Parts: sequence; C-alpha cells; structure tokens
Amino acid sequence: MRSQDDVKQQVAEAQAKAHAAKVLIDNPTLRAAFERLYKDYIAAWTTSSPEDVEKREIAYFRLRALADLEADLEAVANGGKIAAFNNRRTGT
Repeated sequence: MRSQDDVKQQVAEAQAKAHAAKVLIDNPTLRAAFERLYKDYIAAWTTSSPEDVEKREIAYFRLRALADLEADLEAVANGGKIAAFNNRRTGT
C-alpha cells in the first residue's frame, strides 16, 4: 500500500509535468510551428499527383504524428488536474 507521502509525491510530479506541458502548449513559437507543419503536410498531401501514393502516405503519417504529439501534450497537461482531483477525492 502506498503511503500518503508517496501519493503526495506522485501528485506533485504529475502537477509539475502538467505545468511543463501547459507551458509548451501555450508557447506561441511552438503553436506557430505546429500550424506551419499542419499546413505543409496538408499541402503535400493535397497537391500530390494521383500516382504519388508514397508522398501522400508520408504526409498522412506526419499529420498523424503531429496530432499524436499534440494529444499527448494535452493528456499530460490534464494529468496533473486529474491526479490532484483523485487525491482530494480519496482523501490521501
């Protein structure tokens, strides 16, 4: 069984990671990079010739990777809130 100190430490770590992720999400330079990459990948996808399957697949996989990275940052940013909520709810 975890001690209260262990739980508090885990909550503090989750909140620190959440804060770091939130700083990244709110960073205007990173936001601009995400937007630029999305536009570039979509342009590569939509302007490819019908026979250029590989180019479209590469653009698609890059779009998915970018979306996955954004989703992971959002999940980490929300993880601190969830850990604190669960900690308050269980009273540990």
